[in-house]
Amino acid sequence: HHSVLSQGAVRDAGWRTALMTSLESARASSAKSSEYEAEPTVYLPWYSVVLVAALLSIVGVTSARMQLGLESRLVFAAVRCVIQLSMLGFVLMPIFRLNISVLTVMYMMTMALLASRESYGRMPYVYDGLFSHVVIATVAGAGLVSSFGLCLVLRTFADAQYAIPTLGMLLGNSLS
Repeated sequence: HHSVLSQGAVRDAGWRTALMTSLESARASSAKSSEYEAEPTVYLPWYSVVLVAALLSIVGVTSARMQLGLESRLVFAAVRCVIQLSMLGFVLMPIFRLNISVLTVMYMMTMALLASRESYGRMPYVYDGLFSHVVIATVAGAGLVSSFGLCLVLRTFADAQYAIPTLGMLLGNSLS
């Protein structure tokens, strides 16, 4: 009986040691990541923009031929996408350049609150306190998964150019 407890204690201590080592490594990596500047801006070459326009045109022509009536919605969505991404770029560039952990986490919390509000707005049935439950579920779910990915896989925590897009993808998937 004593040997079973000892083996369990050793196994438990090994798990704790591995977790602490991973967290210390993540902290050290995060400290290193705050010492370097963000990677330079990536510009899209003209042919990639032409390719996207061609693909959207194919979808528009297909919609017109099949009389689906999606052409105006497609054009509106494409223009809205360009405007939104341009505006987002103006907001994110200073955050990426500064790469301050507190600022990055504050922006990520804002993202989670906006995603929670969007999710709450889509609910057909509501009850008192539902919004707080949605916020808790969104922050806990996306927060845990992104923390796992950032700390244990990418070995960084609040490096803006990794943390914000990672959380954005998780929140986007949670809304769809």
